[in-house]
Amino acid sequence: MHPLRYATSTPEKPAIVMGQSGETISFAALDARINRLAHLLRHAGLRRGDCIAYMIENRPLVIELAFAAARIGLFYVPVSTRLKSD
Repeated sequence: MHPLRYATSTPEKPAIVMGQSGETISFAALDARINRLAHLLRHAGLRRGDCIAYMIENRPLVIELAFAAARIGLFYVPVSTRLKSD
């Protein structure tokens, strides 16, 4: 289910709650972040069908980037931060 659906119907409901820090992000705030990131990706020249890979520690940006990429039709590949060269 896409956050935009919940941002419209229940905007202040928590979408993300980080376990250790207790940081909470509402569906409305998450959707706004996704939208800004989607615009940034487009501004960087990425277009529908392009592929991106990203390596980010476990934090809300991982979710935001995945949904932003999907929003503008990008393929995305998360790469583990624990990946070793061997």
